[in-house]
Amino acid sequence: MPTGNQNQIRLMQLNAEAQLIRDDLTLSNTQKVQRLTVIGQKMRDLNGYSDEQVKAQARRLAVGASALSEEDGTFDPDAPRRGKAVPSLKMPTEVTREAYARIKSGSNFRAELGLKDTTSSTATDGQLPPEFGGLVPKIHEPTRILDLLPSSAMSAPSIEFVQHSSTSVASNQIAAPTLALGSASAGGTFGAGSYFWKATYVTPTGETTGSTEVTATLTANQQQALSVGAFPTGVTGWNLYRGNTAGNESVKVNAQPIGTTSYTDTGSAGAAFTVPSVNTTGTAGAVGAGQTMPEAVLNTTQLILTAQKVGIFTTLTDEITADFTSFRDYVNTELTRLIIDQENYQLLYGNGTAPNIRGLLQTAGVLTRAKGSENNLDLVEEAIADLRNGSAYTEPDAILLNPSDWSLIRRTKATGTGNYLLGNPGEVAVDSLWGVPVHTTTQLTQGTGVLLNTSLAGVAFLRQGITLEMTNSSGTDFQSGLVKVRATERLTLGVARPAAVSVISGIA
Repeated sequence: MPTGNQNQIRLMQLNAEAQLIRDDLTLSNTQKVQRLTVIGQKMRDLNGYSDEQVKAQARRLAVGASALSEEDGTFDPDAPRRGKAVPSLKMPTEVTREAYARIKSGSNFRAELGLKDTTSSTATDGQLPPEFGGLVPKIHEPTRILDLLPSSAMSAPSIEFVQHSSTSVASNQIAAPTLALGSASAGGTFGAGSYFWKATYVTPTGETTGSTEVTATLTANQQQALSVGAFPTGVTGWNLYRGNTAGNESVKVNAQPIGTTSYTDTGSAGAAFTVPSVNTTGTAGAVGAGQTMPEAVLNTTQLILTAQKVGIFTTLTDEITADFTSFRDYVNTELTRLIIDQENYQLLYGNGTAPNIRGLLQTAGVLTRAKGSENNLDLVEEAIADLRNGSAYTEPDAILLNPSDWSLIRRTKATGTGNYLLGNPGEVAVDSLWGVPVHTTTQLTQGTGVLLNTSLAGVAFLRQGITLEMTNSSGTDFQSGLVKVRATERLTLGVARPAAVSVISGIA
């Protein structure tokens, strides 16, 4: 027989196991209840608990004490619960408790109420408060971007957030180069018109701001020579940017290595880039005793992020909800899929104007790279190098692609042999590029990809997770025998380091 001390040690171990199950975000509440019930049965053997006490304790641990009574694990419909919607139907406490127990254990629920009022006389599982349905999101998309990002609950509708754009060290940074125009000559691909250029120096730690702008008016099929002066110590090369209007040099023409001070721009397409607005060439330095250290300036922006809502609803007949249990499940799944689709779209393309959040591709400061003459595999590797060399100095741990683009890349074949470069059809499917996992979403525009370091890029804040609700008290729905089902979610995104995101375009 185990001793009292052994019982205490075993109880401590079981409590620790229960805590791990409760904190496991990969488990549904039903799965948590099942596993916690097993642990509870082991506790019963040690403490003499009844089966009902074990089940109540498991339910309480699975969903948290805020929704359940500490004493008996029952649900209090009148207790306030942060971030939850107000039920559209009031039910007697004993019916609510029964519903809660059944729904939490994975069972369907239907109860006839003795209330004969103008609201309703019947409660179905879909008319329960939002805690009773939609507890486990059913994921349709191959990728739910929210699952890749760090996430945090919001205790208020808005939250303060600090966005880091760059770090500068003024005391030892290198000044921008002086860019000079040479002669224009025949042999290029420029169309007739005026063009504008800026140049930057590049060092192992960053890039300068742009030089003073130079401009030239060219005739058709000309090319333009440009040059910078001697390289200061520490410079490893220079970048040339071109634009069609003053102050809008949006194309990186070429990156020149050290030792090459001149370049002839023929009018080639180049890659989409923005001239840096902050000089990031400064860095820590060797400092003697008593000498002043270089000072780093963290360039940040303080933001107020507000949770925005996405939602969808549909209307069903009483007959179909009563007669076809599997159809009710299908409706919940389909509405959840639509919410996740919009959630992915907002996290990518939201423009920041309410009711939209600001998505990754609409955030100022993210890196960009347009495909030129290189193939798709080289394009991705170049974007990886951009992240390593950019101001975030990071490695990507996720690549987001449209499923059609990922299919195109996976079908890349070697010239001559025709062998698949990423593995033949009979082999285990490749799910990464250059060692970085690939995730697909239909909400990403075909031809566009996103590389990011998910731990540095940002944080998703949730005010309310996906919530499914039903009511028959809207308009004449009760008289007509109709039930409205809706799914909603409230969230926002804080992009902490835009330079930890690289957007590639032109995949084809």
